[in-house]
Amino acid sequence: MGDDFRYQAALNAYINTDRLIKGFDLFPQTFQGKPIKVFYSTPSCYTKAVNDYVTANDYKLEIKTDDFFPYADGPDSYWGGYFTSRPASKRFVRESNNLLQVAKQLAVVGQESYSNPDINSLKEAVGVLQHHDAITGTELVWIADDYHRLLSIGLSRATDAVHPILSNLISGTSGDTFEFKSCLLANVSYCPQSKSDQFTVAVYNPLSRVVSSPISVPVDAQTWKIVDPNGDEVLYQVEDTITDFSQIVEEPVSQYTLEFIAQDLPPQGFKVYSFTKTSSRDQKPKSTIGNQDVSFDIDDETGLLTSVTMNGVTMDVSQDFLFYTSGQGSQAYYFVPDANKGTQRIATTVKTTVIDGDVYVGVLQEFSSWARQLIKVYNNDNTHIEFDWIIGPLDITDGGKEVITRFTTPLKTNRTFYTDSNGREMLKRVRNYRPDYDYTNEQPVSGNYYPITSKIVIRDEEAGLELAVLNDRAQGGSSIEDGQVELMVHRAIDDGLFGLNDVEYGHGIVVRGKDYLVVGPITGNGEKSLAAIERDVAQRKVLLPWVFITDQDVSGRLKNLQFSNLKTPLEVNVQILTLEPWRDGTVLLRLEHVMEKDEDDNLSKETTVDLSVSKILTHFQT
Repeated sequence: MGDDFRYQAALNAYINTDRLIKGFDLFPQTFQGKPIKVFYSTPSCYTKAVNDYVTANDYKLEIKTDDFFPYADGPDSYWGGYFTSRPASKRFVRESNNLLQVAKQLAVVGQESYSNPDINSLKEAVGVLQHHDAITGTELVWIADDYHRLLSIGLSRATDAVHPILSNLISGTSGDTFEFKSCLLANVSYCPQSKSDQFTVAVYNPLSRVVSSPISVPVDAQTWKIVDPNGDEVLYQVEDTITDFSQIVEEPVSQYTLEFIAQDLPPQGFKVYSFTKTSSRDQKPKSTIGNQDVSFDIDDETGLLTSVTMNGVTMDVSQDFLFYTSGQGSQAYYFVPDANKGTQRIATTVKTTVIDGDVYVGVLQEFSSWARQLIKVYNNDNTHIEFDWIIGPLDITDGGKEVITRFTTPLKTNRTFYTDSNGREMLKRVRNYRPDYDYTNEQPVSGNYYPITSKIVIRDEEAGLELAVLNDRAQGGSSIEDGQVELMVHRAIDDGLFGLNDVEYGHGIVVRGKDYLVVGPITGNGEKSLAAIERDVAQRKVLLPWVFITDQDVSGRLKNLQFSNLKTPLEVNVQILTLEPWRDGTVLLRLEHVMEKDEDDNLSKETTVDLSVSKILTHFQT
């Protein structure tokens, strides 16, 4: 009943269904001697009916513990393209959810109602974008534009709802009003509030535990004085932006990116930092790419990554950007690489610039005019290495391009790799194999592509080593060769239907994103298993601290420079999944155990949480 693009007259469809039901009532039919009853049903009713039938006839159903990925609806028609299609949209949705969780938490503090129309606007937009032709990127181009419009409106309205709450918390009983704004275009180096010589930043942490996090702010000067809530100066680093964004944003963009570490952000709370432009600075640069705990090596000739040191292990790891040429039939749904061309490297040599600073050390790699990457090691974080990449616009005059980042190691992985199931449990994948039928290797690449929502992992069981790559949005990925991991980061195809060669500001889409590399012994660092370390990184990167900025003169008027809505942080393996106003003056509170069974000897165990609101939430006394 219905089908894509056909279910356009709901009233007529229901009328016809009602007639069908009535017809079976008026003219009874039987099947195997039993009367047929036609009625409106639900998945739970259907499941119960199947279960009752199975039980009555002493049947046994097979238990399927894997999923149905990847699937195809014909030869050379694997539905692996939509894991990556419209990567900018996929990031937009995840960022919108990030603000939505912040808005719902602050709405509880501000005692907002369940029906707040501004926050509900973002709820509805994020909800609509979960549609199977929205988050997947398989909608037509004008529909994609409309989805982006809905998200943009939702973000704007939600921030309008949140700012007064934040202002009240910061101003205390003084009655002052501050307009803290969200810099939604900071990723392209545009933020009007940070163009001033003096501005104030409030960094809100939506997690249920204390975290420290790097914060990026576009600025127009290289020297600043940053002061934290305790009155202490904060180390920072200013570098040129990764590329020139002036062709993307119509307003003047900032030339530099300032990064600092927001230390010990309180759970479901914020810290306030003041920024003042100065004429000089006294900070000493680093001289190595990394530190004593985490580092990486770059080949002087090729400019590519060659090895990584982390968690007490040095592993040969190379990373490169390549692309598949789209074959006949590749489009928004399908990933069909041209088998005759294989993968092609974007560049044989890469221009590198080493960056030393007090916040991070790293190297800027320039693969081409349309592919750059900044590899970073943060000086206060030994859990991962960050890969900040920017790809596009893609030239597809000689055929569609499906761009990947590929990590190569000597690990012996025996055709096996692991991918996450919606950020939860990890599923075992075996190349060219299906657990419930005989697989024919008609598409050695797309037939082995899987959705990567948060993490892909390879392991050398004999050596006891593991490599994981975590991402900042849903992507397609695989391990096409032993010891390799690849993620698709961008794709542009002129298929004449879905418009995957999207154009913005007069050229093809430019996509910016981040990957996070974790390597080490499977057993971990002595305190946590490597899986637990990866869970920690994923959690911190999926729900990032949210930055609010005001360029108002707030000198001496800020009363509360830090705040937490939790009386005590929760255990590291417990996260408040949902905190939002509910009906009739109540609050909806949902918690999750962030570890999978047997991932860590200690953190995977059961955990008890005292749910007395007087012991959890600051703003509730009973």
